Amino acid sequence: MTKNAVLWIRDGVLVHRMHLNAVAFAATVWYAGRMLQRDEIQFEDLINFAFEKSGISCADKLKLWNEERSGKVSDVEDATALYNLLAIRAGEQCNFFPGASQLLADICKAGHSNFITSAVEQEVLDAWIASRQGMEVRGYLTEILGRRPNFNKGRDHFDFVCRKLGHQRLFMIADAAAEIRASHENATDFNIATIGFANEITEADVLDAFELVQSTLSTLNSEPEDRFPKRTQEKDWLAQLPTELCAQRILLPERRELEDSLHRAGADKVVGGTRNSIMSTLRTGLQDAGLQLDPAS
Repeated sequence: MTKNAVLWIRDGVLVHRMHLNAVAFAATVWYAGRMLQRDEIQFEDLINFAFEKSGISCADKLKLWNEERSGKVSDVEDATALYNLLAIRAGEQCNFFPGASQLLADICKAGHSNFITSAVEQEVLDAWIASRQGMEVRGYLTEILGRRPNFNKGRDHFDFVCRKLGHQRLFMIADAAAEIRASHENATDFNIATIGFANEITEADVLDAFELVQSTLSTLNSEPEDRFPKRTQEKDWLAQLPTELCAQRILLPERRELEDSLHRAGADKVVGGTRNSIMSTLRTGLQDAGLQLDPAS
């Protein structure tokens, strides 16, 4: 039997938290941005920017922000540490998509391998897999591939899974067009089937994430200062943030737009559905793409 591997994006495909990541990025820039003109740039603009650049690391988003927008982040490395702290703490309150753990288990049962491929720093992912949330799926994952020196999401990860570990067929599942595009560009070299995951994020999701970020920041404000990256030791998080969001300023694509963008990026197949049903749709999509699952599953 062909040795198959399924590559998963953690944030947005396994765990329902892309809306949280966008708000956490916005909070990071809002806090760390130098000379941010807040009468010209709204907090919602930062959230929209994060969604627009979905699929790349926080550090890379920050660099793009510095190139494209006003209000520079002078210390990208420190701001990334700030983001990781906030995203890790708030992310503990997020959940796997219903059915994700069972699908991972059934893929293993059928003799295939599961990998997480991520732009997040490896040490952050290593801490996550040892957490309560990570332990839920740890037994179904062959390895978690993160951002390491000279080893990043995309071609490096594909090469590792295909050529170094000997998997002959890869199934890449991603929710961002940038991730689908990278998979499509490498499809011939590594025999990749690309599957777009069109989960529609709602205004309610973003508003919930904003409340979660606020409550997480409130908790962090009460903790010892030596746990924080140096910029956070000013301890004025909440004073820096707006008190509420304007939902009308948040730019969220509808599911049809999401599906179209993933198709245009090169997805062989795109699956959609509600938060509660999309894993069932993905199961069918994987089988349609040629991944054989245990009939008993």
